[in-house]
Amino acid sequence: MQVKLLPTYYKNIALITGILSLLILIFNMFYQELFESNNLVFKWIFKNIFLISLLVFSFTQEKIETNEISLLRFERLKQAVIFGGVILVFDSISELIFYHGHIDMKSGYEIMVMVLLFYLITFHSYKTKLTSK
Repeated sequence: MQVKLLPTYYKNIALITGILSLLILIFNMFYQELFESNNLVFKWIFKNIFLISLLVFSFTQEKIETNEISLLRFERLKQAVIFGGVILVFDSISELIFYHGHIDMKSGYEIMVMVLLFYLITFHSYKTKLTSK
């Protein structure tokens, strides 16, 4: 089964934009007065840029894309989706157990970032083990 992925050079673009947006968000935490008038809009835009960078980085092909790497990609993606579901269930259970008058659940953004980071970390660590053999 041949899966269409983005070309390899998109990984560099996603890495640069992701790091820049993350640095800008961190910089904004310490110097909020610089962006005071539109601080929420500013955060929202750069959080979305970071999420899109993670998505693009996740769905770019490797320089050498073999069947083993494609199978590994599918297995790690499946595991990441299960991880996201477990996080969602545990968050729901903890909110019900420690209910104090209002429910404060994780947003879809937070869960998506956790799932994508989990996928990227596990995929690249297993790929390193696979290619070192």
